[in-house]
Parts: sequence; C-alpha cells; structure tokens
Amino acid sequence: MSRRLIAVGASLVLGAAALVAVDSWHDRRIERCDRESARLAGIDLLGQGPDGFRPDPPASGCDVDRAVAYATRQFIAVGGPGVDRLDGRSTATVDRAAVTAFYRRALEDAAWRISDRVPEPGPNAAALCASKPQTYVNVSFPAEGLYEVFLADHEDAGARCT
Repeated sequence: MSRRLIAVGASLVLGAAALVAVDSWHDRRIERCDRESARLAGIDLLGQGPDGFRPDPPASGCDVDRAVAYATRQFIAVGGPGVDRLDGRSTATVDRAAVTAFYRRALEDAAWRISDRVPEPGPNAAALCASKPQTYVNVSFPAEGLYEVFLADHEDAGARCT
C-alpha cells in the first residue's frame, strides 16, 4: 500500500512540476510577445502617410497562441464623413497607386527588402510587402476609403505577402 501511495504522490509531484513548467513557458511567451509588439509599434512606418489621410490610433498586440506580435494602423481618406468598416462605404476614395508609391519610397529609404511577388486577389490582399530581419510589413486596402499598414514579427502573421 505504501508503494502505491508513494507512486501516486510521485505522479502528483511530477504533474505539478509539469504545470509549473508550462505556466513558466507561457509567461515567457507572453513577455516576449509584449516586447515585440512594443518594438513593432515604435517603427516609424506607422506614423508616416501621404497627405490627405487621417490616421486612426495605432493598435498593437499579440496572438499568444501563435506567438506572433503585431502592430497596425489604418489611415482614412479625408473628404467624407468617414468609413463604415462593416460595409466598406465611403464618400472618399484612395489613390492606391499613390499610396503604394509613397510607402515604396519610405521602405526603400529605410533599407527594407521589398517583395517582388504579385499581389493576391481579394479585398485584404497586400498591395506592397517588405521585410527586415524578424520584421514584416504590408500595405493593404481592406475597405473603400482607407488603407492599412500592418507589421508583424513573423512572416505568416496575416501579412498576406506569401
């Protein structure tokens, strides 16, 4: 009987140690993700934009399950009452070529490696993608009347550049 109790006790101790290890790993993952999202939020591209746009407040965060940090900002075209993001209605338009050219110049000036891939079709397709070590950026046009700059620390983070 005492051997069974010892075995059960040992199993409980090992199980508790495993839970502590998982919690510690998860905490480190969250800390790393928080550091990375703060780093991404500080990248100058989120504060740059061509004339004629009103920037929304930037957003950043983590997808802890995937261990991906991100930062993003949308820019709304001036000239209308705003954008209904659900339906994509706007009275203002975006000159996609001019926005893409603006960011292409900004990315080249900051020594980003610009992707030469053909954009995917669809409303969330990135019009421009670039990278630096452990940092990926894309510019997309998710709805009429606005565009978005999205940064991530992993190339498969929804950057829509593959």
